[in-house]
Amino acid sequence: ALSEAIERIKAEAPIWKKEFTEKEEFWVHDREQT
Repeated sequence: ALSEAIERIKAEAPIWKKEFTEKEEFWVHDREQT
């Protein structure tokens, strides 16, 4: 049950997904909304 809750939180609140490219860095969640 705990692992299911963690997976749900990851899917609903991906706040730790920060990506770095050669030109920029951005939070994946912010990029997906625009």
